[in-house]
Amino acid sequence: LSSSSAASDVYKRQAVHVCERLVQTLATDSPPYPGLKITLSIGVADTQQTMESGEDVLKLADAALYRAKRNGRNQIAHS
Repeated sequence: LSSSSAASDVYKRQAVHVCERLVQTLATDSPPYPGLKITLSIGVADTQQTMESGEDVLKLADAALYRAKRNGRNQIAHS
């Protein structure tokens, strides 16, 4: 792996870790209203991939988000 690729992997792991903490916090915290259930699905995009524009990053994140939603509630997917 190149140093750029290794750094990208570290950033992706850190981003996924933050997302996992968010999902876990929402799953364990008491909702503000009785009977309210909050779930969270997140798509993470790797900006180190070759892309032409910011729109490309959003497309990757959007695709990852829909992949997370297909996998069930409280899921995280990355590009």
